[in-house]
Amino acid sequence: MAGAPDRERATHRRLLELAETQAWVHHVADLDTGAVTTTVLDRPVAPLSRAERLAGLGHVLDPTVFGRPMYRLTPRQPYQASPEGWVEVMRPTYVAPGGTVLWWEPPRDFDVRTGAGTFGLYLPFSQTPEGRALASFSFSGSSFAGATGSLRFSMQLIPNAVSIPVDAAFGHHTVDLTFVPPQRSIDITMILLPGIEQLAFTGMTFGAAPLIAQPGVFA
Repeated sequence: MAGAPDRERATHRRLLELAETQAWVHHVADLDTGAVTTTVLDRPVAPLSRAERLAGLGHVLDPTVFGRPMYRLTPRQPYQASPEGWVEVMRPTYVAPGGTVLWWEPPRDFDVRTGAGTFGLYLPFSQTPEGRALASFSFSGSSFAGATGSLRFSMQLIPNAVSIPVDAAFGHHTVDLTFVPPQRSIDITMILLPGIEQLAFTGMTFGAAPLIAQPGVFA
């Protein structure tokens, strides 16, 4: 039986092979209103266009906000001591302590309503920024042929869970979630819904997202 390093190398190689033909997808969502916008790209996301798409939701942010988060969590570094935050993984297909790969391959016929278990992430944060915040997730994946899967992001005390589509074309997805934290500490949950064939979590950031007074800054 192959050991953990061999399995990680094999999974990582598979991700690299899929990335040869991948697209890039940017999702922006407002957890306060439930609004979601998805844009398919032919190149990786960049700060100016990320900020422009968030402005389309009514929140004009300084593009430098993407480089100075309070939290930065990855499969290799799933815990941060100060301020404290961490990643709890639910039913991964493969994850290795200290490794770079966190990977799910749910059964095609699984149903979250049957109580068979949940695939996804649970992320507690001990401290939140004041005012508007931004949580950004990066992952790669695709749905089964002929299906569109989705990820559901939610947070306690905010009623609007949002669904992020994942289609059959393998892509690298960036999800920018903006919201005003309702309390000092929060938990964010990401759940895989039916239709997703494979999904690899790359990392996430979370921090303050102060608004800019002049919307014309991107003109």
